[in-house]
Amino acid sequence: MCPKSNYSNHQKTSKDRHIKVVDGRDRRVRIPVKCAALIFELSKRLGHRTAGQTIEWLLHEAEPAVTLAFSNPGSPCWLLYQCLCLLAIHLLHHQLSPLAVS
Repeated sequence: MCPKSNYSNHQKTSKDRHIKVVDGRDRRVRIPVKCAALIFELSKRLGHRTAGQTIEWLLHEAEPAVTLAFSNPGSPCWLLYQCLCLLAIHLLHHQLSPLAVS
């Protein structure tokens, strides 16, 4: 049997490396820490008060490019495009404050 002191030197490495972005209805979106840092930095630059406003702005700005890239129904990415549209609608529907882009 191993002495207990061997176990005390090892820390559990199950730390979650994601940030939980929470909206007003207690729904969470898990994103990598690096991505969250970029969203928060962009929020500061745009003058947005919440990460949700920044994500909404990103979706709005990316919509033409995403539509062009995924609009071909024969493309294997078409279903992914449809899911992204539904996600965008869901995020916009649950946005608590209006988007303020200057």
